[in-house]
Amino acid sequence: MLGKILIYLKGSHFFRVGLPMISLCLIGTHGLKFYQEIRYEEKESRQRILTGKEMINLTKSNRKQLSLESEYERMMKKVDLTTYKNKRVPRPWKE
Repeated sequence: MLGKILIYLKGSHFFRVGLPMISLCLIGTHGLKFYQEIRYEEKESRQRILTGKEMINLTKSNRKQLSLESEYERMMKKVDLTTYKNKRVPRPWKE
């Protein structure tokens, strides 16, 4: 009786192909779950939650009042318009 069952299971397409595939999927999800937990634990250990006062101090120190006029003045100090020459770009149809 047991021999007949083993012969049937050996010839069964499900036990040759399906069962290994299902077991790989189940074992694979368990393995991925393990690695995902490690990843998220590591990420949480690197992050630090700031308090309200620390957040305010960080934003105040980095704030700089910018206006369009001040940026224009800063850029005009870098550019020298007295030596500017208008050069025409050669056109492909005029060559």
